[in-house]
Amino acid sequence: MKKVILCVILIALAIAWNKYDIGKSKKVNHIPIYVHTTDVIQIKIPFKRYPETVQHMKEAIENGQPSICTIDRDGADRRRENSLRNTPIKKGFDRDEFPPAVCVEGGHGADIKYVHPSDNRGSGAWLGRRIQDYPDGTQILFITP
Repeated sequence: MKKVILCVILIALAIAWNKYDIGKSKKVNHIPIYVHTTDVIQIKIPFKRYPETVQHMKEAIENGQPSICTIDRDGADRRRENSLRNTPIKKGFDRDEFPPAVCVEGGHGADIKYVHPSDNRGSGAWLGRRIQDYPDGTQILFITP
């Protein structure tokens, strides 16, 4: 009986170690890995609440940025860093990026615009709440006014 318990513990540790090791390599090399989904959710950020962000989104799409993006939370920090790298900080403003960093399509080459912090952070929180129940790999279709 002790041998069976020991085997179960060792197998559980091996599985846990394997998951930890895969997670580490995913962060280092960051190749998006997620369950394939055919979901495309439509998002229309409220213009009256976040006019600067919505206007930026509209202009960015009109200038060639994609209106559909793919959720990939793990790479968001790296993409945000890449997209904002060459845009200096401006006192009293946030640097809004579109496509957002939470999307695979964000990062280097994203459109950047200075907006007021309350507009940028409010719209980001609003978007985060709307997509929180969707897995990575889900596509977002941004609807503009």
